[in-house]
Amino acid sequence: MSAGPSRDTLGYYESTLLRIAKSHPQIIDEFSLSVGEELFREPALRTVFAAIVAVLNDGLVVDDGTLKAALDTAGKSDHFLSMASLEPASPANAAFYIEKLREAASRRALEPVLQDALANLSSDRPLEEIVADLERNFYKVGCLGSTKKTGSFQLRRIGELEIKPPQWLVQGFIEADSLALLFGDPAAGKSFLALDLSACIATGSAFHGRRIAQNGLVVYIAGEGHSGLARRLRAWSIARGVSLDNAPFFISTLPASLCDPGTMGEIERVVASIAKENGPPSMLVLDTWSRNLGGDENSSADTSLAIAALDRLRAPWRAAGLVVHHVGHGEKIRARGSTVLRGAVDLEIRVERGADSLIRVTCTKAKDIQPPEPMAYCLVDIDLGLLDEDGRPVRSAVLEEEKYRAEEAPKTPTGKNQKAALDILAVEIERHRKNVSDSGRDPSVARVSIDAWREACEAAGMDRKRFSDVKRTLKESKAIQIEGIFVDFFSASVPVRCPSAFRPPIGGDGKSGHTESSKADGNRTETGQEPDNAASQYLVGQKPLIAEDTNKTWPKKRRKSGEAEGAIWEDLGAEPAEADS
Repeated sequence: MSAGPSRDTLGYYESTLLRIAKSHPQIIDEFSLSVGEELFREPALRTVFAAIVAVLNDGLVVDDGTLKAALDTAGKSDHFLSMASLEPASPANAAFYIEKLREAASRRALEPVLQDALANLSSDRPLEEIVADLERNFYKVGCLGSTKKTGSFQLRRIGELEIKPPQWLVQGFIEADSLALLFGDPAAGKSFLALDLSACIATGSAFHGRRIAQNGLVVYIAGEGHSGLARRLRAWSIARGVSLDNAPFFISTLPASLCDPGTMGEIERVVASIAKENGPPSMLVLDTWSRNLGGDENSSADTSLAIAALDRLRAPWRAAGLVVHHVGHGEKIRARGSTVLRGAVDLEIRVERGADSLIRVTCTKAKDIQPPEPMAYCLVDIDLGLLDEDGRPVRSAVLEEEKYRAEEAPKTPTGKNQKAALDILAVEIERHRKNVSDSGRDPSVARVSIDAWREACEAAGMDRKRFSDVKRTLKESKAIQIEGIFVDFFSASVPVRCPSAFRPPIGGDGKSGHTESSKADGNRTETGQEPDNAASQYLVGQKPLIAEDTNKTWPKKRRKSGEAEGAIWEDLGAEPAEADS
């Protein structure tokens, strides 16, 4: 049996159930609740609940007058003042609260049984008698056999089911009480989109023309890059003209660990405390899945455990959940890791950033709603009104909606050497995947270095100069992409900003200054997040810093390998580590 919810969380469940019982007393019969069940730890709460049951047993309507009379009869009139101030609560989650409180009651009943058994083990009593007593006591407290009361599980005729329209959180995009997944390459714009949605929901501001149907508290559990998130939200506030200072928008200081019950119990307690002061959460965000998982993302067991933990966190308020995740290294069309996650979500959104700078947002799964139309955005620089230590302006960026257009397909290589080089690259990728798979790891993490590709081409009879020309041509035609020292077939993952020629910085004077797309502070990626190494992100026309890796020797010489002026510095740094976007 797990540790269960924290004491503060149980207190929230108890007080909410009491509010439901007062405003919707029919749940007492529906779930076979009784005074003797002791769902409430505090004597005062049990007394008020007993008064509600007494009024019902007398055939009276439950209101302040009848409850005051019942408390007076029980000699507990001092409880009336606190009880009368209870606000009505929706019965939608009554089954959840009752289940959790019954589990907690079973734990409380079990504690003395186990303490007695431990005491008997140190005595001279025969072991058979101790086991027999333990079994009898387990049955008494309901730990053997079902502990749930009858009445919650029902079968209904199909004709009795009520047809309801979608309850939107963001009109035409995200439903309330649903689980959504945003996935894409590093630096694709996932976190920009998640923050934009969160700020709109917290403030009630329309999301690019889409109405926020249920604005309210947003809890953003961030795995990394908190300073970058702060800059982005400052940019959002400046661009939208909406203050976030007093908005019900909270960001964690640490990542969660969904697979750790102890950590999740603490998070449940903190969220419940925030909800008491700011109202029920409308949305809970995990950015990113891997940073907040606390387990193996390729494991179906760990993924199922994590989804259950996230559902428990959302359930008391029927809040929507938004998960930000990465694509696989090999399969760019799906989220990385176990497919259990995709099976659990109600909405799956793919975020891609093309070589034309456009961020494309497309629906790849919609369980019960019409899939939203494809959307497109561009990043626009925002002057934050701050100066760095050298006196230069600090900038971030916001999303600006663009008309959606499909990206032009890469040109099909026609040259003999180009086709041969692509065939060799395909063989090398498969060979690397097999080697990784044979070692017991996920083959999607396999990467092919430019040197390995070149050596394979030279072994097939292609000279070095010809290889350099072929590589340049294939890159220009978008048949391949270069990421650091690695090469892959093109998937539009290399980030490019909106051209400044037609996207001037908002709020700035147009002078050169810091943006999150530059390496101005010397240690940040385009996204504003702290990178695992300096080569994890690239921008056209900019040189990444040399990465230090204690396990591998990487080229330290800045070399273009035949690339035109302004091309990506392709031979510096280590394999890109996971980075937020």
